Amino acid sequence: MKVHRYQDANQFYDRVKDYLLRDEALHNVQLALCHSLIHNPERFDEKPLLATVEAEGNIFAVAMRIPSRNLLLSKIQDFRAIEAIAQDLHLTENSLPGVNAPNAEAKAFAETWRSLTSQCYEMKMALGAFQLKQVQKISSSVGQLRQATERDRQLLINWFELDFRLKESDR
Repeated sequence: MKVHRYQDANQFYDRVKDYLLRDEALHNVQLALCHSLIHNPERFDEKPLLATVEAEGNIFAVAMRIPSRNLLLSKIQDFRAIEAIAQDLHLTENSLPGVNAPNAEAKAFAETWRSLTSQCYEMKMALGAFQLKQVQKISSSVGQLRQATERDRQLLINWFELDFRLKESDR
């Protein structure tokens, strides 16, 4: 397995987009960061780390890091990629503020980083991602949308006053 670093955000995104989109909900932060790097590069003072771990043309992991920020790791297909990322980073980084990754990947990276640097770690927050896979059809209500008329005036006043009272009771 070999770490490939990218200097150009467009080239990096072209290489990793299919891999990241396979699990879009889990990789939404990395996808958003790619978008920002491509469309708003002026927001970043320093060049980010953009890397893949590959073997035989297949991606096994994606790593990204904006200087002074946490390392972002994708879902990792082969955990040997973690060793490759950690060793590559250790060549240029003395320490890392943290790692954002799926739980198993984050723990494995932290253990590997600790073995390379003797730095301790602690889990501060578990990453959670949710994905809607199916929408259940709900029954439609009867009636139709229409423009309010003068006949609706008192009903609307009552609704407004009720809403106002409910909000005041929250104070």
